[in-house]
Amino acid sequence: MKVLQFLAMMLTAVALVPVGAHLFALPKKIHLAASDYFVTQSIYRGWALLGIVLIAAILANAKLTVLLRGQGASFFYTLINLFA
Repeated sequence: MKVLQFLAMMLTAVALVPVGAHLFALPKKIHLAASDYFVTQSIYRGWALLGIVLIAAILANAKLTVLLRGQGASFFYTLINLFA
């Protein structure tokens, strides 16, 4: 159970990396011309592979949710995490 909890937490954290990258880069890119913006977006080429991590995070959190059924607050927090 502890290994699955750790795995779910780490996979979720890694799955959030692309979101953070876009969020922190946005203030610098928001004022670019359209052509420059699309050139800049090319630096994210290959990041689609992180979709594998996202799927793994969803599966790990789903498994953890099933294992925590009937355990009160732990179950509900994990369930919220699964759908958030």
